[in-house]
Amino acid sequence: MLLSYQKRVVASSVRDTFNTVKLTGENPRTFWVAGQNRTGETLVLDLEKPCEVNAYQINYVDYKSNIYDNAPAKVYTQFKMYHSRDGKTWELLTDLTQQPKRDRPCAYLELDKPVKTRYLK
Repeated sequence: MLLSYQKRVVASSVRDTFNTVKLTGENPRTFWVAGQNRTGETLVLDLEKPCEVNAYQINYVDYKSNIYDNAPAKVYTQFKMYHSRDGKTWELLTDLTQQPKRDRPCAYLELDKPVKTRYLK
């Protein structure tokens, strides 16, 4: 069951028209782009009520990367996922910054045990 469908997402910054309005609508052609490519850019998803979260998926888009399969540059995705029941106190859910670097264009992660939470960041 997709808990995030049509839920509100707030971004730390937005580039042009690549805002968060359609981010949770299940259309793979709509995506968010941060205002700048810098550490610390975030999205906060409000599930509107506490829900049991068992897994999550982050889909990346290679927006204007100009990196192709035979390019010498290596692409890798790293992130931290936090959760909160109140939107103020955050707990680390997953930390992929300390794992070996690898490309995860569609990072699907099942949790060891479910968490009851309202916000994901």
